[in-house]
Amino acid sequence: MEDKEDDTEEVDEEWFENSFHVNGIFRSCEVTWKKLDWPGVKIDLEFGISILKKLIEVLQFYISSLFDIVYEDRLLDKAELAAILGSIHFSSRYLSDAFADVSSVLEEEDDNLEKTEAEALVREMDSVRSRSSALAESYTAEFITVFCQVSRVSIISRT
Repeated sequence: MEDKEDDTEEVDEEWFENSFHVNGIFRSCEVTWKKLDWPGVKIDLEFGISILKKLIEVLQFYISSLFDIVYEDRLLDKAELAAILGSIHFSSRYLSDAFADVSSVLEEEDDNLEKTEAEALVREMDSVRSRSSALAESYTAEFITVFCQVSRVSIISRT
């Protein structure tokens, strides 16, 4: 039994490390974006929003691939569910912070943009932020549903 606990702790640590590495990629993109010398605020913000869109795609690919790997055996235990939900949580939280950074640049530079440009950027930011939140909520609900179904089948098969 002790070996099983050691294996679970190893798996949990590995999942946490992988989530940390994905967030490292996100952070690297954001730091590079901030360091670049942009010729104008509009271009800076458009590129920042574009990076966020791509990071959401990366997150979507990472989470769906992670689930495919974990669920390949058609089992989903508590540790695996917690690892997946943790990855979603940490990545979503990081993206939320990145949205706040782009939003603060937009607010600081609002006077340097034409009203229509600022409004268009705000609308696009809101759309991207909504997509990110919806993705996290959708995956979370999907994985919890699968876990409940697998657990139910497991309970029924034991009776």
